[in-house]
Amino acid sequence: MKKEFEENIEQNLTGDEDKLKEEESLKRSWFKRRKKGILTSTADKKETPEGLWSKCPNCNYISTTKDLEEELYVCPKCNYHHRIGSDEYYDILFDEQQFEPLFDNIISKDFLNFTDLKNYQQRLDEIRSKTNLKDSMRVAVGNVNGKKIVIACMDFEFIGGSLGSVMGEKLAELWIIVLPTIFLTWLYQKVVVPV
Repeated sequence: MKKEFEENIEQNLTGDEDKLKEEESLKRSWFKRRKKGILTSTADKKETPEGLWSKCPNCNYISTTKDLEEELYVCPKCNYHHRIGSDEYYDILFDEQQFEPLFDNIISKDFLNFTDLKNYQQRLDEIRSKTNLKDSMRVAVGNVNGKKIVIACMDFEFIGGSLGSVMGEKLAELWIIVLPTIFLTWLYQKVVVPV
């Protein structure tokens, strides 16, 4: 009986209705395929736009990217904190997403003409065009809860947040500005608690 039932389902799904026994064809099936195969042409298929959905790497929960953004990039099911870039951190931290980037004119340069698997200058050019970042650390000033604050944020998307001469220069410039003022300063490295 079970084998016969499985054959009936298989025959219905593949469209081989003529193979059904005469008495079974009188019974109403919950699903009958009228034509064999998938008939939708490739041009008519609708593709899901990139970035519309996000899957939690911890619990595999799938949500829309907009919902995840509203949850501040924390999975609503398991509380996993998704990796985000400095843009998203600044949007979350600064009041009304208003901030002014500092030291954007300082960019990485290959002083040593370093080459490993590929030329370092070529690597820098590729990562800049891919991420629109100039270095692995961004510095911005804005208000947090109405108080002026400077935040230095490392961005893993730029060569894994690697420490380079530009990061050192930005930190030095940051301290020159911040020390004589009453600004609060955080060096936010995504894992470390603000200092």
